[in-house]
Amino acid sequence: MTVPSARVIGSSVVIEKTSPVVDVAELSGSSSRTRTWVPSGTRTECAIGAAAGATGGAGMAASAAGTAGVGAAGATSAARAPGAAARAMAASKSGAKRRLAKVVDVICSPEQRIPHGASFVLAASANLRRAPRLRRMQWRRGAVFGMWRRMTAANPVFVLALSCPDRIGIVADVAAFLVESGCNILESAQHGDAGNGRFFLRTVFESTRGVDLEALEAAFASVAARHCMDAQFHDAARKTPTVIMVSRFGHCLNDLLFRWRTGALPIEIKAVVSNHGDFAELVSSFGLPFVHLPVAAETKAAQEAALDALISYRGAELIVLARYMQILSGDFCDRHRGRIINIHHSFLPSFKGARPYHRAYERGVKLIGATAHYVTSDLDEGPIIEQSVERVGHNLAVDDYIAVGRDVEALVLARAVKWHAEHRVLLNGMRTVVFQ
Repeated sequence: MTVPSARVIGSSVVIEKTSPVVDVAELSGSSSRTRTWVPSGTRTECAIGAAAGATGGAGMAASAAGTAGVGAAGATSAARAPGAAARAMAASKSGAKRRLAKVVDVICSPEQRIPHGASFVLAASANLRRAPRLRRMQWRRGAVFGMWRRMTAANPVFVLALSCPDRIGIVADVAAFLVESGCNILESAQHGDAGNGRFFLRTVFESTRGVDLEALEAAFASVAARHCMDAQFHDAARKTPTVIMVSRFGHCLNDLLFRWRTGALPIEIKAVVSNHGDFAELVSSFGLPFVHLPVAAETKAAQEAALDALISYRGAELIVLARYMQILSGDFCDRHRGRIINIHHSFLPSFKGARPYHRAYERGVKLIGATAHYVTSDLDEGPIIEQSVERVGHNLAVDDYIAVGRDVEALVLARAVKWHAEHRVLLNGMRTVVFQ
């Protein structure tokens, strides 16, 4: 095994790795030859613990050249391997009795966890009772995989969402690609539409090799072409850049802002846009930019041009109409197809237009509902993402209907935004497939 150079920082030997393999058995002094893989050119810290009550002048020292040695009894050449240094230290500790060779503790603190599993920290402790916070693990054949699974929190997680003509072998080809790419499937859901012969799949997976998004997309191109797929890869850790639009009803806006601040929505709010200034103070209290874009019939085109410029400048990928009471032009809707979510204040297709709750009250309805849908050039006719209803009775007044409706609207819109941001919604013509 190539011996890497090392230097001492505190009680740790910091090893600048020159070999793609760390021999854990040599590092711990064990007779086992179990090995674990670490990418070449990365850095690993090997903290060598001392036995409790041990005496003597044994300690770590480092030369100016950046090599590691062992002081006092058992001093060794700086060019020797870290395993030799560990064994020399163990020999100098009469109370340790080479317990160092028995156990390797794996440290997984947040500050030591390196993205993509590029490196990790090993601590070989001579006194295990002195390290209660360390996760202890007996090194033996087969244990390396268990340790590696404990470290996979650092692995990048992606979402693959696709649709294509239904045929035999789609799932097998996708799974085979992920296996060959060193990916582990964490969650998967599929649906076949017998009516139009379309197949839909959403798969969440982690890359154990730290492969990036662009590389996965490029490698998957041949599989996508073979099945005529519309496939998209997404970084699961990336929050969807979002612009929220509102007019003078603020219940949905307030609900979205609260959920965003508490981390319940995987979105990054870039700005809140309104044709009125009513909610400037509310938005500012959340530390977000408020953009006032008034609109009139003669300024509609200019206002949408300014809105387009804002969306482009902020990098927004989702537009949420949180009771924005202006009709967007067909050109604007077409430019952002599948990226605008509206909340409709009724259970579509009933009671379209103005004063829906008054009309519902006049008809004596028993259910109050709300509908979240994608916006198209056809008013309130876009693909539906989510709907919900609440029961009402004859003992409720119009204001009660409105209050119930506000609660339903806020809940339904939040669900639709969350599912879209998690890439759970796939378009199926004028319908949607939602993997909840």
